[in-house]
Amino acid sequence: MSGGPAPADDDGDAVRVDGDDRHGMSGGPVPADSFRAFLPGLGRLMPPSLLGAAGCERLLDRTGDLPGLATAAHFGLEFRLDEAAAVADIAVPLEPGRELADHFVRVGEAAAPRSPAAALARRLRGTDGFGSVFEDYAILEYDVASAKPGTGAPPGVFLKPRSASGPDTDASPGRVADALAALAGREPHRDERQSVERAFAALPDEARMVQAGVLPARTPGAIRLVVRDAHAAAIADYLTRMGHPDPAAVQTRIPSALRALCDPRPWLGLDVSARGMSPRIGLEFWPPEDGQDRGPGRWVRIAALRWWPVIDVLEQTGLCLPRKASGLRRWPGKETVFRGRRAFLLYRGINHIKIVIDGAAVHAKAYVGMTCVPVSGGSGAPRG
Repeated sequence: MSGGPAPADDDGDAVRVDGDDRHGMSGGPVPADSFRAFLPGLGRLMPPSLLGAAGCERLLDRTGDLPGLATAAHFGLEFRLDEAAAVADIAVPLEPGRELADHFVRVGEAAAPRSPAAALARRLRGTDGFGSVFEDYAILEYDVASAKPGTGAPPGVFLKPRSASGPDTDASPGRVADALAALAGREPHRDERQSVERAFAALPDEARMVQAGVLPARTPGAIRLVVRDAHAAAIADYLTRMGHPDPAAVQTRIPSALRALCDPRPWLGLDVSARGMSPRIGLEFWPPEDGQDRGPGRWVRIAALRWWPVIDVLEQTGLCLPRKASGLRRWPGKETVFRGRRAFLLYRGINHIKIVIDGAAVHAKAYVGMTCVPVSGGSGAPRG
């Protein structure tokens, strides 16, 4: 989820988002510039069937100490659509030299040298020796819904491999694998490197690897790769070459009505490790793009009405609970919000739906975005 919001008229109701909890769970004061000070207010703008009060608290256990405005400016949430719990994972984008990235540099510089936090700081500073492998932009993903509260596990790190045709690049698959192993705080592994090399070599002609990441807290360790620009038939052939036990699942296990409503080139997420390819795969779907939807920030620009038929299919096929479907229909929108005497435009949008196929199980997740943009000259409190 990247890019800023599309211009829009301010026609929503004004809402206050000042946090009303000045103390954390420990009873200590909450810094006014922390994400914990922002999210209680932002949480009131979220459909409770998607993220309730308990879910907000679990999320803040992991991210409450992040810089508040810098984090609220742009973050993503992941909802499990077939589970009743109103909890979410969270993703935050990092750009070197920006406030949020600087925060993680400081954290990493104070961490153990071989830890994932220290490796992330070196990546953000450009001193990890892998500057020619990835683009500078990164996304951190925090497991919240599936994690035990209070674990404080390091976030996953997702990066974009540089184009092999670009100048001064060395985004060879082996280098990608070694760099991600370093970010996980572990030594490179020959078999894992070979699995990544195989995944790159087997790509369909029209496809490319758009993202590579590692989740240090998950065991056993693996590398996640995301493939784009391949049609379903080409994805099935790719999975056959990778030795997947059920490559036809990308066509037979996905509701035909969903495939008919969405772009015919879903993105494929797969996990590879020293043991080879995991049978678990994820397919990302969204309505077909038109000229206005292309490029960064698509999640803001796709109109809510274009998502409703997709949500209807998910609900009708049992992949999405009715309460979650209702909340998801209410998610896209725009509102004017106030914090103190500062005014913001808050945008919410859906980026994509992921269908996860894991053996006999099929699950659906929604990936959404939220961004708060300061209103120029907006310093007055709302009037009744």
